[in-house]
Amino acid sequence: VFGFFFPMAFTAYLPAATLLGLDTFAGLPDWAGWLAPVAAVWAWVAAGLSWRTGVRHYQGAGG
Repeated sequence: VFGFFFPMAFTAYLPAATLLGLDTFAGLPDWAGWLAPVAAVWAWVAAGLSWRTGVRHYQGAGG
């Protein structure tokens, strides 16, 4: 759900629905489509922090 549905909604459906003046799903307000850039930046920061944490705690693959 959080890896596919919400990113897809914020990057494709909500901005398109906002620009076309269509109703959004699940009772979201009309201005939710304009938050797509904010959601993209948030996802980028979360991915970067996750990557940094993973690299810092990497112990090796054995050998």
